[in-house]
Amino acid sequence: MIERIASSGKSGYNKGIMKNNNEAQSVIIDQILKYGWQILCSEAFRAAWSETHHLKGILADHILNVTIMGCRLCREMNKHKPKVNEGEVILACLCHDLGMTGRETFYKSRLASWREHPQESVRRAKEILPDLDDTVTAAIESHMWPIAGPAPHTPEGRVVLMADKIASGIDWFSFMKREPWEPRIKERLKDVSLRRAHGQ
Repeated sequence: MIERIASSGKSGYNKGIMKNNNEAQSVIIDQILKYGWQILCSEAFRAAWSETHHLKGILADHILNVTIMGCRLCREMNKHKPKVNEGEVILACLCHDLGMTGRETFYKSRLASWREHPQESVRRAKEILPDLDDTVTAAIESHMWPIAGPAPHTPEGRVVLMADKIASGIDWFSFMKREPWEPRIKERLKDVSLRRAHGQ
């Protein structure tokens, strides 16, 4: 499956996991809004629009790349067993790097931010959604494995881990090519995030 993703450039978007037609995009937008609108409209997520990530990128952009990829991986993996809870994956993906906002002053060093931000992301996620499921918090905590945190022990955790690593590659590819990935989906979600946050 990873090979299929890695080998899919623009010409491969209409095949399998990278299917990119308007219908597929609309379904992903609807699912992310269904499960994640409270996170998208939170102060913590809004702060991510002003935070750099991977040297030249925007943290919120990376988080959305991870979430979109998480949705695509869920749909591919749910053709088989074990089934993956897409709602829990969306929540974990949207929250996985919330702990990276303000990292220049919050953490003692860049290394400390890599190691400690999964736990801080869980804390900030629970401020938005106090009743967050243990499966979601475990997936957030394990997304930096093997650098930090435990290995993922659920299908949802493994999807979040894979989505984060794949999306990190997409971040660099998009920057080098000066070409955004999934611009229609991300512009729609950004609009919802910023407009709803201002009560519009």
